[in-house]
Amino acid sequence: MYDLAVRLRKRAAYAKLVAYDGIWTIVVSSAESPVAAGEVVEKWLANVHPKLISSFFDSKQLLDLVDSFGKLSNPPEINVSEFVLREYPKGPTHKTWEKGKPYDRSVIERHILENNAPLDSIKFKVSAGRDSFDCRISRNGHLVLYVGSISQFMSLIVSPLTDVAKANYDFFRHREREFIEGKVVLNEIRLAADEKEVTTERLERLGGALCDAFVGAILHSGNPMLYVNAIDKLDGSVFDVCAYPDEIVVMPYSKASPSSLIRLYMLITEVVPSARRRG
Repeated sequence: MYDLAVRLRKRAAYAKLVAYDGIWTIVVSSAESPVAAGEVVEKWLANVHPKLISSFFDSKQLLDLVDSFGKLSNPPEINVSEFVLREYPKGPTHKTWEKGKPYDRSVIERHILENNAPLDSIKFKVSAGRDSFDCRISRNGHLVLYVGSISQFMSLIVSPLTDVAKANYDFFRHREREFIEGKVVLNEIRLAADEKEVTTERLERLGGALCDAFVGAILHSGNPMLYVNAIDKLDGSVFDVCAYPDEIVVMPYSKASPSSLIRLYMLITEVVPSARRRG
């Protein structure tokens, strides 16, 4: 465990860096709002990239965690206060949960489909007897404890999501293009997509988003089919993205870091929310 003082100009966040099964968790304490403290930490992470990178969780993984509480031997009570969708390029849209209404996963999933936007975060209270805590979990790896039992928060939120973060990281490792016995071996990442969602217009939007986030060149757009070659300015990772109405294929080159592929995946799922990993 390491003590950190993360500073950004006059702003600061104090934290502990804790190792858990190969994943470093930054536990932040700050007088500023969670959003402001998160910004300070994100800036710091950008400076130490790629030694440390942010984790991520997709919509299904966030909702699966909330559902998992109901499978415990003594299920706690869950009270959602709000959830946030992130639509590209508009940004976040806040949805207030009806006060007193029980948690229902299908309500959030319906909003995801209707707004064609992934779940960005969900804020809720967990009550188990005398122990309770208010928290927010987010797709960018920010896990916020507002008030309550830190031991319950660590065991019910941080520990299981750390396992998910490690599994996500492992999925994107060792994806570089290989040369074996004189032959090129591709370690592609294939994402299934909803044909009704992936229109020509959305493919054009995806191409623009890729070129904005990376150094990209659109090699083909139309039919509908999109082919983009992109370079990550942060670490020099290179990959091609080929998108069809029912599938998006990422083809990494000989240099393709997990952190770069994770950023790419997060962007793709923000523009095309129905995109999901195969395998």
